[in-house]
Amino acid sequence: MLDQTGDGYLDWPDLAAMARELATRLDLDEPEETRLYEAFAAWWRELQAALDTE
Repeated sequence: MLDQTGDGYLDWPDLAAMARELATRLDLDEPEETRLYEAFAAWWRELQAALDTE
């Protein structure tokens, strides 16, 4: 579900795709869409810090 690009990895493009899908489905205006992307970017940074095994 999280691997939106289907490459077997969880990366920023996966979360960005989810944010884009949500923004479209919710018909968000620009400020709300920006806040949504910022929230997903913060989530991505948290995931990287907690799960990065490289």
